[in-house]
Amino acid sequence: MAFTTTIRDWWQKVNGADKYEDKLAGIGAYNAFKADTINLIPNIGEIIAGRVNPNQALKFPVIKKNEQAVGTVRTIGISGTEGVSALQAITYGTITYDILLSPSSFAGNEIGYEKALMRELANADIAMARKADILAVAALDANKNLVDNTSGYPLSFAAGLYTASNAQKDKILNVAPQILTANNFEDEGLNIIGSIETKSEVSELMQFGVYNNQNKALVLNDKNFYFSNRLVRGTGNQMTMFAAPKGTLAVIPFIESDAQMGIDLGGKKYYKVFMPKLGLSVGVYEIKDAVDRSGIDGAGFEHAATYKWQLAVDLAFVTPYNSDTAVVTAPIHKIECTIA
Repeated sequence: MAFTTTIRDWWQKVNGADKYEDKLAGIGAYNAFKADTINLIPNIGEIIAGRVNPNQALKFPVIKKNEQAVGTVRTIGISGTEGVSALQAITYGTITYDILLSPSSFAGNEIGYEKALMRELANADIAMARKADILAVAALDANKNLVDNTSGYPLSFAAGLYTASNAQKDKILNVAPQILTANNFEDEGLNIIGSIETKSEVSELMQFGVYNNQNKALVLNDKNFYFSNRLVRGTGNQMTMFAAPKGTLAVIPFIESDAQMGIDLGGKKYYKVFMPKLGLSVGVYEIKDAVDRSGIDGAGFEHAATYKWQLAVDLAFVTPYNSDTAVVTAPIHKIECTIA
């Protein structure tokens, strides 16, 4: 008998062959909001701890712009107008992710229950972080500046969008601070949130030393770079980015009240779990139940023990208050570079 006839025609062994089935890259828009939160909302910890009920509306007291005309002559009468305050309403959106596993399905399985659960949690972390990045990009676009004081120089402006030509590509990062300054914003500590194509432009500039002939590395000074796979460059464009001063972006999470309190009902319970890629804790609603899984796992699984989890968190993406977007310049500036 030849040795080859005694060798199995298959061999099951868990390895790393599936490591790229679940992957995440480029959640820069969401990371920018997270990193800048403490600068826009210094008391963020107090706000998170203080909101224990979803019916508690979160509003920030603000004072509207009330700039008086500058005179040239002293007068006996004073004709100034009183300022007006307002409340900036903070809106939350919910993101959820469901997981279902039956321990008996893994009996005699090379892939164990614990490994499967860890993979499902990793999937949840990736999916929720990706969704948060989508929401962050949407918040940037919804709150971009609609008023321009640059008079079309150095980039053309229309409908909240600054446009650079291909010839101006290498100058975008250099003129972004100029655009902010023209619109009366400080350009120090500038956040640049770009499409993934923007990364190649930044990487190229990083290759130049500060004191060499081209001296392009100086363009990178005082800028924090973030890149998002969810920020699409758009048809006919090489890249798209948002430029915003430090202290412009914030994200505020909220976990449902039962999960905050850790309620345990026996077959149902609530608790919190930290999601590393999301960078936040989320609420967990867990159900232990018996389910007929014979249609999935076959005979003998007519009343299989099953665990179900729903992970959930509310996120509010916050940008500075603007009393009149048609008149008052906003700090978030959108810039695109065309192919032509």
